[in-house]
This record gives sequence, C-alpha cells and structure tokens, in this order.
Amino acid sequence: MYELTDKEHDAVLQLNDEYREAHFKQKAQSQQGLYILLGEEGPFMLSDLEEDENQEKSTVLPVWCHEKYAQDYAEMNNLSDVKPQFITAKAWNEYWVKALEEAKVLLGFMPINDSFNVGDVTPIETNVNVNQQ
Repeated sequence: MYELTDKEHDAVLQLNDEYREAHFKQKAQSQQGLYILLGEEGPFMLSDLEEDENQEKSTVLPVWCHEKYAQDYAEMNNLSDVKPQFITAKAWNEYWVKALEEAKVLLGFMPINDSFNVGDVTPIETNVNVNQQ
C-alpha cells in the first residue's frame, strides 16, 4: 500500500468521477492491487442506478486504490459490517476478473457517496515496475 497523506486524500476527494477513475487505475497498477469492502456474506455490491438497454440494473463492485477511501465510504454509508480488503493483482487477474465477468458485474471506481464512474472489469497490468509509486 502506498503512503497516503492527508493532503492527497483531501485532494482526491475533490476530483470528479473521471479523474478519480484515472487516479484509481494508476495507483492500482503501481501498487499491484486494489481494495474492496468485504463482509461475512462476501464482497459489498451496489446496484447501478441507471438501467441498461434491457431495462435491467447492473450489479456494481465498488473498488478503491487505498484502504482509507474504502473505509471512508463504509463510514459515510453506515456500513459497519464490512471492512476494506486488499486484493493483489495476481488474485484479481486469476480469479476475480473471470468470476465478475461471468456474473456480469461492473466496477464502480472510487465511489464518494453516490458519485462514481462505472466500467467493465479489466485485469491489472502486471508487467510494470512495481517500485514506481
């Protein structure tokens, strides 16, 4: 996990959805992993508020690049039964990507309250120098 300063934390919270998504992708790649919220029943999921072309709502797995952002979200939404869980790029790529794609789950990038971008599940690139942060 990279060191998150209070200044960076507060600055990222002010970013719009697109910039938070870009920030997430850069940090997930550099630290070779990401955070989800995990409870006894499994990963915390959301329903996408917008319906697709078949009038169906999507299931969304919220993801964060740092434990603090996931914890902030849990606290803001009174989710006392979940805790941030780090998933390595190796585990993400080998297990999670396929399972989430098969279940037609989308990713919600760094939600702040109900504001976030939704996108397809993709692997985390692993051919990078993991010392770059």
